[in-house]
Amino acid sequence: MKKNLKNIKFLYKKENNKIKITNKILSNSIVLDIRTEKERIKNPLNLNKNIIKYYSLYEISNKFHLLNQNKNYLLYCTYGLISKLQAIILYEKGYKNIKIYRP
Repeated sequence: MKKNLKNIKFLYKKENNKIKITNKILSNSIVLDIRTEKERIKNPLNLNKNIIKYYSLYEISNKFHLLNQNKNYLLYCTYGLISKLQAIILYEKGYKNIKIYRP
């Protein structure tokens, strides 16, 4: 466990400036809401249903490769920390079509 936390800290420092934060949703973008179902119900994102997909934190890493890689993906969570860490992990896996969404 300590090794994993050390790796995340290293990746966070290394990739932190490469992953952009945006409040705009362009036509080629899809928002990936990685909050829990409870968080989504309590504070829903009021967006067009066609541009939002729901994944749990645990699903996104394993299923991201199944998504259309010609799209841009905006990761969203309540405070931005989890989406940032998840974006760093995906970025390290080679996915450069990601940003953090902060409305």
